[in-house]
Amino acid sequence: MLGSHGRISSGKLDYIDALRGTAALFIVVYHLSLLKIPDLLLDPIMFTQHSVILFFIISSFTLYLSMDNRQDEEGRFLMFYLRRFFRIAPLFYSMIIFYIFANYLIYDHIPSVMELFSNIFFLFNFSASYFESIVWTGWSIGVEMIFYLLMPLIFLVVNTIRRSVIFIAFTIGFRDLFKMIFPEVLVDKYSHESFITNFPVFAIGISCYLVYKYYIPRVNGSYRSAVSMLLFLPSAILFCLMATNRLPFLIPSRPIPWNCWYALAFGLLLLSLSLYQNKLLVNRVTRFYGNISYSVYLVHPVLVYSLGPAYRFVYDHANIPDALNFCLCLLLTLAVVTPIAFLTYHLIETPGIRYGKRLIARL
Repeated sequence: MLGSHGRISSGKLDYIDALRGTAALFIVVYHLSLLKIPDLLLDPIMFTQHSVILFFIISSFTLYLSMDNRQDEEGRFLMFYLRRFFRIAPLFYSMIIFYIFANYLIYDHIPSVMELFSNIFFLFNFSASYFESIVWTGWSIGVEMIFYLLMPLIFLVVNTIRRSVIFIAFTIGFRDLFKMIFPEVLVDKYSHESFITNFPVFAIGISCYLVYKYYIPRVNGSYRSAVSMLLFLPSAILFCLMATNRLPFLIPSRPIPWNCWYALAFGLLLLSLSLYQNKLLVNRVTRFYGNISYSVYLVHPVLVYSLGPAYRFVYDHANIPDALNFCLCLLLTLAVVTPIAFLTYHLIETPGIRYGKRLIARL
């Protein structure tokens, strides 16, 4: 609900943590998709790769929420940049150091000065050569950091639902214009992992927040579960179409890009959970993984790679269907990823956040 000075005073948003945790777990599932799995499960498992879009939706939603709640803070935009830096950089820099040593020892490879520079200063998504980052799965961090850079200006201008809809159209138009003028740039993986392609997703997240801010508080308590279901149903329909790869046959990719349909589905789900928290999605497990989701996201790729021999052993020696082999490998992966991510969260992420808070308090 709205508090004083227009602040949103809804307390801790457990469903946001739960959605973060779900997204992180889905990304782990996707990176196991190279294992042998039944054809029936192939499309749903491949669908999980789009969970990164959920991270982007949550990011723009929560950053708007944070900016609204700190509107009286002196120098709030500088404080915003400092908070974002100390939230992201400590673990990301730690992983850069790890990958530099690992790549040198295993592949005798050392990154170029330009590649290292672009990673240290979070500029790698501007380059079609370095956009994937030294850190595996780090491309999305490059996308996020560009959004962080633009966020204060966007926040000042895009502050009504009408403006947010116009902003969505603008970001889609900007994407299409860029592709028309520079057709050789947004190609192959970069076409999916560039900020320009994902800009409309952040815009949809902003619209979700503004709906949450201006309309969700008006929903009477006795109708909250019903309205939640009305928002959940179209989201569920879109998810079913996307998970079975039927969406492209029913809805053209023009003028609305493919990732915007995913963003819409995730946005509707977020708004639905803001009204009624389904225990199947919002529970201790998903909230736990939500707290360590950034660590899970950054540390799991190298662990999945390292567990390759164990996966082969399971498939070669477990006399069970491939679907169960996949589930066993997933459980094995989580058994390794979870404690390591828990440690990096407490040993790297949390101290970095605390240091940022102390620095801000001194300014």
